[in-house]
Amino acid sequence: MSLDDDKLRAMVVLYLEKASVFKNEAKVSKDMCMYPMAANRMYYSLLNAVRALLLIDNHPTHSHDGTKALFGYHYVNTGIMTREEGRLFSRLETMRNRSDYDCYFNATAEMIEELFVPTMNLIEKVERLVKDKLEI
Repeated sequence: MSLDDDKLRAMVVLYLEKASVFKNEAKVSKDMCMYPMAANRMYYSLLNAVRALLLIDNHPTHSHDGTKALFGYHYVNTGIMTREEGRLFSRLETMRNRSDYDCYFNATAEMIEELFVPTMNLIEKVERLVKDKLEI
C-alpha cells in the first residue's frame, strides 16, 4: 500500500460500504419493478467494489472509464476475473448509461433478471478479494 495505510484502508472500507448499500438498493428496486433504478444501482455497486479492489492494489482511479480499463488490465487480462465478468461490467455500464440518458430506452424485467444474479455474484467475488487483502 502506497498511501498512508490507515487512509487507504479507510477509503477501501468506504468504497465497500457504498457497494453494499447500492447492492441492497438494487435488490429493493428490482423487487419493486423499478428496473431503470435497479440497473443504476447494480452498476454503481459493482463500480464501487471494483474501485476498492483497485485502490487496495495501488491502482486508484477516479473515472468510470479508468476503473473499467484498469479492471480489465489488472484482473481480466491476468485471469483473476473471467472475460465474461469483464463483459458483464461493460454491459452494466451501457445499460446504466442508456437507462439514465436515453429517453427511448427502458431497462426491462427480463434485462434485470438476466443480469441480477451474475452481478451479485461478481460483486461478492470482488468484495471477497478486497476483504482477503484487508484481512477482514
